[in-house]
Amino acid sequence: MQDELEQQILAANQAFYRAFRDRDLNAMSVCWASALDISCVHPGRDQLIVRALVMGSWEKIFAGDSPLQVWPAQERVQGNARQGWVICHEQLAAELQGQTVDQRLIAINTFRLEEGGWKLTHHHASPILREAPSPIRNAPKPKATLH
Repeated sequence: MQDELEQQILAANQAFYRAFRDRDLNAMSVCWASALDISCVHPGRDQLIVRALVMGSWEKIFAGDSPLQVWPAQERVQGNARQGWVICHEQLAAELQGQTVDQRLIAINTFRLEEGGWKLTHHHASPILREAPSPIRNAPKPKATLH
């Protein structure tokens, strides 16, 4: 049962990325929940809450004329009979001002079971920082070990 449930959630996640890749606003709309408020956080942007704002953001993204490819990688699925989520990497390839840009993001997509199947309730994507933070110089040494 759990494997079947995870496959259904994964299929919903893949439908979301197919709509994204195809710039298909109708398919994207079908991916999102209608019975609950939805929310979305695009990379580097503030939260969008309410269906009209979320769908308006996708309409703006899809209106761009530069080629865009996106696909999920390293998808990890968890869920139960009513809700689930996928944590994955988003691989993006886009052409901006004649240059090809490749980027990998971390994304969390949450789903809820509604009539008609698993629907997105929240999408959050953020860049993955590739450089490790620099060490703190001249930091005082701890007096005790915590672990």
